[in-house]
Amino acid sequence: MKSCQKSQSEQICCLKLLFIQVVNIMKGITENSQQQNLKILSERQLSNRINIQKEQKIKEFKKKLKMQPNQIENQNRYIIDVRRIHQELSNGQNTACKYCGLYDSKYHCGFEANLLLPDIYMELSNKGFFRSGKYFWKQNPYLSCCKEYAIRMNVLQFQISHHQKKTFQKFASIMHNEIKQQISKKNINNNDIDDSLKNKSNSHNLDNKNKGKESKNEHANIQENQKQNYQIKQIKDLLNQLVLKLFIGEEKGFKKVDYDFKVFLTQGKSKESDYYSNVLQIIYIQNKEALESVDKLIEKYQNQVLDFLHKECSEYAYSIHPVQKLILFKLKENQNEQLLKKNKEKEQLQQNIKSIGQKNENGQQKQMKQVNEKKQLIPKNEMQKYVNEDGSIVFDEFSPKYIKIGDLEISLEENQFDQEIYQIHCDYFKSVHQREPQSVQKFINDKCIQIIEPQIIQSKVNSNMQLYTGTFFFKYKLKGEIIAVSHVDILPEMFMSQYFFYKPELKQSFKLGINSALIEIEYVKRMQKFFPQFLYFNFVQFIPRTTKMNYKADFQKQQILCPETCKWVDLTLEMKKQLYENPADNPRLASKEESIQEDHDFSDMNIEQYLYENFMMYINERYLMIQDLIPESQPQILINLACLLQAMGKKIFNSLTFGY
Repeated sequence: MKSCQKSQSEQICCLKLLFIQVVNIMKGITENSQQQNLKILSERQLSNRINIQKEQKIKEFKKKLKMQPNQIENQNRYIIDVRRIHQELSNGQNTACKYCGLYDSKYHCGFEANLLLPDIYMELSNKGFFRSGKYFWKQNPYLSCCKEYAIRMNVLQFQISHHQKKTFQKFASIMHNEIKQQISKKNINNNDIDDSLKNKSNSHNLDNKNKGKESKNEHANIQENQKQNYQIKQIKDLLNQLVLKLFIGEEKGFKKVDYDFKVFLTQGKSKESDYYSNVLQIIYIQNKEALESVDKLIEKYQNQVLDFLHKECSEYAYSIHPVQKLILFKLKENQNEQLLKKNKEKEQLQQNIKSIGQKNENGQQKQMKQVNEKKQLIPKNEMQKYVNEDGSIVFDEFSPKYIKIGDLEISLEENQFDQEIYQIHCDYFKSVHQREPQSVQKFINDKCIQIIEPQIIQSKVNSNMQLYTGTFFFKYKLKGEIIAVSHVDILPEMFMSQYFFYKPELKQSFKLGINSALIEIEYVKRMQKFFPQFLYFNFVQFIPRTTKMNYKADFQKQQILCPETCKWVDLTLEMKKQLYENPADNPRLASKEESIQEDHDFSDMNIEQYLYENFMMYINERYLMIQDLIPESQPQILINLACLLQAMGKKIFNSLTFGY
């Protein structure tokens, strides 16, 4: 009995223990399930919240798409391809800057566009973006060698200089061919018999002389080329020795320096040197880890470099350019020749001064008669001023698409490919830039595409006047023959003179660069009367200390874009001197008190987070955020977009449509 009772009590105890365990297990399960449920709920809420945000973004995105004409029907027209955006990179491939000769020294970010609305293009140009064909870029002025500044002019504030007046007066007089013909007729009548006799007797002799001169010139050119090649080789050998002595060896802290520096022949009239080399920049590029900058390299080794050159070769005078960091070589015999020339010129001047007093009165009277005769030949109605007192220019005819000045006709036409225009462009490249011209396809891609949505704006002042926006050619025709072409972008508020080229043989006689700018400024002034917002003439790009761009800064009352504040500031005489004489490492042009434009102020902003939360693309008829892309592609796209956002500002960035 007792054993039976014990067994029953034990069974009851076991059952109680089992029950407690089951209860505990159940409690644990419920707690875990509750935690899991809470976790699932929170994840669902988070994903729901993200989906809701995404739906809101998609709605906003669709609204933005609808604001752009034909966006849905032809979605690729306005979309910026995210694959064609790049971060700040040097121009790579070990290429030299065409302005200063430095290697791998251009840093910028950019993108390609198929088509942009005029307002967006205008905003980009006001942020310092430049265009070449479909490609838009903005320079990083803190890292690049030659600073590229955006420059513009309010045409109502333009003040024409005395030199510009004189230049255009002469140009317009030549264009009014009646004056030229009448003067030449009188000269022909006076000298007809003498000239005809002289020409017959001397024509044979002239032909023989010309042939002799041509052969002599060819021989002289060959000799000059051989001399230059020898001098370049001599300088390069000298620099190789210099590199071996000063910069090769582990104890000097340099890596092995490759001999890929170059020696260039200095071109142009104003020569500080006969030859120059970029050897110092190459040494710096190959040893960036050991050196902070080219300036530090020069500061440390300048005296040693110059001492070595003076000892090893006495035929040249040597110096280091303070801004461009190039080693300059001047032939001493050339310096002596220049001194002799100056002395001869002084002697000639003194002789001329003496001879002036010995001139007889009859000779002076003859000269005065000839001048008066020429003046009388010009009719009184033709003795007009082609530049008015207020600086405005006189046109014979004017309309939005046509200008006439005597024999010169200027027409605004579509930028379609024309073989004659392409040939002028090739001749211009060879003669003026001394470079190989663009291929036909490159020329078409750069000059013959329509990047701006063409629009016709009707004037509220005069219903007959229309402003044509888009990309055009301004064709300059003299007696039906094209002599020059201006590649221009016309926007609702500005006229952008992208590129101007002309027949090289007309360079000296017509000064087409200055005169075309004066004509185009006058075009904007006249159109502004009918379109009040059409105010600015834009020279597009200005690079200080570049000879071919110096004339741009001579047009008074201009504004230049400060790269740091993204605000336009007046281009004063003091600022010009600063840009020419001492281009600072800090490219800020605005005063210290001037704040950065709010649209470009990213100091209190996490750009990466901003892009993850706000950026959206339209890809293959789907709306995607950065986190929807393949993980491997996200970092690079994020870097490129962050660079572009900082370059163009939040307003324009958010108004563009990205995808592919």
